[in-house]
Amino acid sequence: MKYLIIISTGVILITFFTFQIQHSLDTSAEKKDAFFPVKEYGRWGFINAQGQKVIECIFDQVGRFSNNAAAVKSNGLWGFINTKGKMIIQPQYEKVDAFSEGLAYINHQKKQFFINKDGSVVFYTDFDVRGRFNNGRARIIHKEKVCYINTQGQIVIRTKYSNGLDFKEGIAYVWNNDSQYLDTTGKIIAQYSSMGNDGFSEGLASVSDHYESFYIDKTGKKKLKFKDSRIYGNFSDGLAQVTIPGYDHKTGFIDKSGKLVMEIKYSRINDFKEGLAAYYDQGKWGFINKKGEIAIPPTFAYVGYDGFQNGLCEATHNRRKGYINHQGKFVWQEQVDIPYKKITLSQWKLDTLESQKPMYNYKRGGYFNPPRKGNFIHEKALVIKVDTSDISVYRDKYFAYKIYVINGSKKTIQIPAQDNHIKLIQQAKNLQGKWQDIEGFINSFCGHSYHKISVKPGYFQIYAAPIVKGSTKTKLRFKLVLRDQILYSNEYAGSVNQGQFLKPKDQDQTKPSLHTSGR
Repeated sequence: MKYLIIISTGVILITFFTFQIQHSLDTSAEKKDAFFPVKEYGRWGFINAQGQKVIECIFDQVGRFSNNAAAVKSNGLWGFINTKGKMIIQPQYEKVDAFSEGLAYINHQKKQFFINKDGSVVFYTDFDVRGRFNNGRARIIHKEKVCYINTQGQIVIRTKYSNGLDFKEGIAYVWNNDSQYLDTTGKIIAQYSSMGNDGFSEGLASVSDHYESFYIDKTGKKKLKFKDSRIYGNFSDGLAQVTIPGYDHKTGFIDKSGKLVMEIKYSRINDFKEGLAAYYDQGKWGFINKKGEIAIPPTFAYVGYDGFQNGLCEATHNRRKGYINHQGKFVWQEQVDIPYKKITLSQWKLDTLESQKPMYNYKRGGYFNPPRKGNFIHEKALVIKVDTSDISVYRDKYFAYKIYVINGSKKTIQIPAQDNHIKLIQQAKNLQGKWQDIEGFINSFCGHSYHKISVKPGYFQIYAAPIVKGSTKTKLRFKLVLRDQILYSNEYAGSVNQGQFLKPKDQDQTKPSLHTSGR
C-alpha cells in the first residue's frame, strides 16, 4: 500500500473495462477455466486464453469469473452464469458483487444481503459492506470504524481504526495514524506507530517504521531488515520492487533473501506476474522477464496494472483495447471507429432513445477520435453536416445519426475541447418555433481539463449522436461552439418530448464533469 505518486502530462488512461461490480480472478482452481470478458456489437461475452469465444456476447455487462460464476446484466438487472454460460441465478438484482468463498453481496431495493450460488439469501445486513469474504471474514464499516463479519453476518472483529484492508492470507491490515495486523480471530500479530504499510503477499508484508524498512511474516517476526531510505514493495512472483524515491525515482527488484537481483534503473515498472513485468519506455509499455531481458518490446499505449493473469494481459495499441498473450500477440481486440464504418444493423440490438429531460451526450474527440484525411472538395470552410441516411450506433444501445465536422478551409482549425469532448450540442425548435438546446454541457472546474483539437485542412471527424423520439414533431440541428463563433448544421425532421428542452439557467454550468446516458 505504499504509493509512489507520478505526475505527468498527457492522456490519463484510467480503466480498461468499466463494470458496475468489482471483479478479480481469485483462486488457482479456476485457472483452467479462466475466461475473459469481451464486447462485440455492443454486447458482452467471454473468450478463453486462446481468444476463442466460449460464451456468446449476449449480455449488457459482465464481471469476471470468480468461484466459477460471473455476474451478468440483462435488461437492466444482474444475475449470474456458470462457466458454460448457463444462467444459475436469473437477472433480478440492481447491484451485485462477485462470488467469493461461495457468497456474493447484493444491493437491491434498498436492502443489502448475501446469497449463495443457488440464489438463496444467507443473511441480510444493515452494515456498510466494504469488501468480499476472504478467510471467512468480510470488511464492513460500523460506527465509522473498520470491523469484520463472519459468514453469518455477525461482527466478530471490532477495531478502533477507520481504514483497513480485506483479509489476505489470513491477515488483515488496519490503520489510522498507527496500524495493526490482525488474524482471523482478531488477535494482534504486529503493531506499529506508522501507517501506509502493506498487506500480506506470498507470506510477507512490507513495513516501514521508525526510519527502518523490513518485512514481517505471519507471526509478526521481522524479516529482511533494511536501514536505508528505499521503498520496498510487496512480493509478487517471488520478487519485490525496491525504489529509490525522488523526482527522478528508479526501481529494481529483490528476491526473498533480500538480494538485489535486478538493477535499480526503471522509471516506471509494474510487479512481475507469470514471469513478466510491464515497464514504460519512451511513451510505450513493454515487458521484461526475470533476467531483465526484453520479452515483449514496448509498443503498447496501455497495459493492465494487474499484469498477466491466466495467460493474458489487457493492453491497448492504436486506440484498440484487447488481450495479449505472453508473446505480445493480441488474441482479441475490441471494435473501434464504428461511426466511420458502414454497420449491419441486424448484428446490433438497438433502440431509439426517448428522454423526458435534457441529455448530456458528450461527443468525444482527441485521442479517442482523431481527425482523418478526407475528400470534401465542395467545402470551403469549417462545416457541420448531419447524415440521416447512414445509421450508426450510440453507446452500444441506440440508433444514431452521424455528425460530420469537416474542415474545408485552407488553414488548421482549433476546436475547443474539455477532456477530449467538444461542445457539439443538439437543438430542436420549441412550440414557439425558436431553437432551444435539448442537450447540456457541464463545464469542468479544473483548468487542466481544457485544451484544443487541431483539425487540418481537408480533415474531418465523425461523431455519433442518438436518434431521439418524443410526442412532438419538430425540426432538429446541431450547434458547434467555438471560441469566437457558433456553427450550425443542416436541419432535419424528428420528434422530442417537451421535458427535453434545456432551461436557460441550466446552460453552461461549471461543476464536476458529469457523464450520463441521457435516459
